[in-house]
Amino acid sequence: MPGLDPLASFRLDGRVAVVTGASAGLGARFARVLDAAGARVVATARRADRLASLAEDLTDALALPCDLGAPGAAESIIAATQERYGRVDVLVNNAGLDRTAPSIDQPIDDLREV
Repeated sequence: MPGLDPLASFRLDGRVAVVTGASAGLGARFARVLDAAGARVVATARRADRLASLAEDLTDALALPCDLGAPGAAESIIAATQERYGRVDVLVNNAGLDRTAPSIDQPIDDLREV
């Protein structure tokens, strides 16, 4: 069929996506792909300078530096997102910590924190 766009059903125009751990690696890539698909992206991570650089490359992004391990951080991300865009449609929960020991040797509290 001429004019049929097979990717049209994957567009995210008008949607708002929150990406945690967006300052590097997979998080930054997720933010870029969501932006390319038309979403407005809220990028969060601890490294403010990298978030600012990423946000400059995106169409309509909000960079929110934060540490998700801090009390109230998740709530503040959602509040800031709703204040700016009025909604949250997509969440990419990519943030995490790195532990260099085998998980079998880690205390359960360390695994919960990761």
